[in-house]
Amino acid sequence: MKILFIFLAVLLVSGAAFSQNKEASASALLKNYLDIKDALVKSDSKQAAIYASEMQATLEKEISLNEKDALLQAVQQVTQEKNIEKQRTAFMNLSTLMWSVIDNSNDLTQDVYYQYCPMKKAYWLSTEKAIKNPYYGSKMLTCGSVEATKKK
Repeated sequence: MKILFIFLAVLLVSGAAFSQNKEASASALLKNYLDIKDALVKSDSKQAAIYASEMQATLEKEISLNEKDALLQAVQQVTQEKNIEKQRTAFMNLSTLMWSVIDNSNDLTQDVYYQYCPMKKAYWLSTEKAIKNPYYGSKMLTCGSVEATKKK
């Protein structure tokens, strides 16, 4: 009986650690993602590639996300592209995948807004309600709307 109790206690603790690891990695991925988004808003393709490389490194450490492989493919496309428009196209898929990660997260430290660009028919995430469109940068900075909100 004592062994069963110890086994259950270890199982509960390891399950809590697994859950915290997933939440911590969702927060780390969100930070990486937002860095990429902000670089695209500024039309800075070099910085977007650097931040995408950082997100790739974060993903390679992460083992608990269902979306890991798809996220890795999407972020690698942003990393490999040097053309800002091609990076923005790759960012569309990355954004949809990241919303799935964030929408399934239960321990956010801030609200996350799922925003939509009607011109590109594409989404992105932001921690600010104000629109800063990564698909057009300064050309159409405020084009878009908030489609959904994930509360902290």
